Amino acid sequence: MATHVDYSGPAGRDRRIDILRGASIVLLGLQLIVHVLFPSNLPFEATATISGIAFIVVTEGALVGMLYRPRVASGILGEAILRLARRARGWFIAAVVLTVGMLVISFVPYIDTTAVTTFAIDPGTRIELFSPPSTESGDVVLTYPIDPNIILNVILLRLGPWPFDVVALLALLFLVAPLGLWALSRGKWAALLGVSLALYVLEIFTGLRILPTRAEYDLPVLGWQFLFFLGMTAGHYRRELVAWFKRPIGRVIFSVLAIASIGWMLLPLVLEFQSPGVLPDLLASITGSHTSWLFEPSAPGPTRVVASLILLFVGYGVLTRWWRPLGSVLAFLIAPLGERILLSLVLLVIAAIFVANIAPSVSWLPPIITSLLVLAVIRLIIAVVDRVERRSKAERLAKGAIA
Repeated sequence: MATHVDYSGPAGRDRRIDILRGASIVLLGLQLIVHVLFPSNLPFEATATISGIAFIVVTEGALVGMLYRPRVASGILGEAILRLARRARGWFIAAVVLTVGMLVISFVPYIDTTAVTTFAIDPGTRIELFSPPSTESGDVVLTYPIDPNIILNVILLRLGPWPFDVVALLALLFLVAPLGLWALSRGKWAALLGVSLALYVLEIFTGLRILPTRAEYDLPVLGWQFLFFLGMTAGHYRRELVAWFKRPIGRVIFSVLAIASIGWMLLPLVLEFQSPGVLPDLLASITGSHTSWLFEPSAPGPTRVVASLILLFVGYGVLTRWWRPLGSVLAFLIAPLGERILLSLVLLVIAAIFVANIAPSVSWLPPIITSLLVLAVIRLIIAVVDRVERRSKAERLAKGAIA
C-alpha cells in the first residue's frame, strides 16, 4: 500500500464498506444462481472457495464495529443496544414475511420453488424445508391440511427458504453484538476473540446446536459468531489497521494477502476451465476426508473464516488506496446492494426462483452464456435496489423541505 490514503468518499458514510457488502451479495448471488441452474448433491457453497454467506457475516460485523465505535466510546452503549435491537427486529420480521410469502408461492400452479426450498446436507441426501426439523436430521414436506403449529414454527424461524437462513442468523448476531461492542470499548479485544474462538472450536468438534431455528441446522450460531466478531473487531480498529498496513512490513504482508486472495478466488475458475467437473470432484473428496472440517461450508471451516477475513482486509485496502479509479464505478454497480442488503437478499431469493423456473429452457446454452445470464440477473437486482434507494432519499429530502 502507498504511504498516503486515497479514499475521498463522503464523510458521513464509509462507501468502502457498502461496496464490500455489495460484493458479498454478488458472491452469494453467483453461487446461488449457478446452484439452481446446475443442481448438485454437494452442499451449497461447497463449489466455491470464497463463501458468499461468510463474506456477508464478516462485512456486517465490520459495519457494526465501524458504526458504533464513536457511540460506545462516548458512553452511550444503551443507544447502540436499542439500535441493534431494532435492526435485529427488522431482519426477524423480514425472515417471517418471506417465509410466509414462500409458503403461499409454493402452492401457486406452474411455479416451482424447489430450488430454494430444498438443499443437500451431504452427497446424495436432499431435504425438504417447509416443516420443522426433526431431532435427527432435516425436514419433511409440508402437507395439507396445515398443522396449526405452523404459525409457531414460522415465528420461531423453524422453516423457510434456505438462502434466507443468513437473515435469521444475523438477526441473532445483532442481538449479541452489544457484548462485543462493550468489550471492544474497554480494549478487551483479546478476551472477546478468545471466548469467541473457544465457542467456535466447541462447535467445530462437537457439532453443537443450541437453537431450535431452521438456520441453526446449517448455519450454527456458535460457529458463525466467531467470524462476526472478527469482522466487528476489524471494523472497530480499522483506522489502526490501515495505519499499520501503511508501514513497510505492513505493505509486504498486504501484498502477500492480496496475492493469496486473488489466487484462492481464481482457483475454481482455473480448475473448471482446464477440466470441467474437476472442482466439484475435488471438493467432494475433501469433504469426505479427515480434513473436511477445514473446508466445511456451514460451520464455517477455518479456511472459510481465514479467506473471508483476508478478503475483507484486501478489499478495504484496495478501495482505500485506489478509491479514485475504482470508487465511482463500484459505487454505481454494487454499493446500492450493500446499502440495502436486506432487500437485496429478498430480491435474490425471488431471482433464484425465476431462474430455476426457466432453467430447462437455457440448459443447452454454453457456460459463458449462462454466466452472462447470472450477471444480468444480479445487475437487475442492483438496478431495483438502486432505484428504491434513490426514491427513499428523495422522499426524505421532500419531508425535510416541508418541515
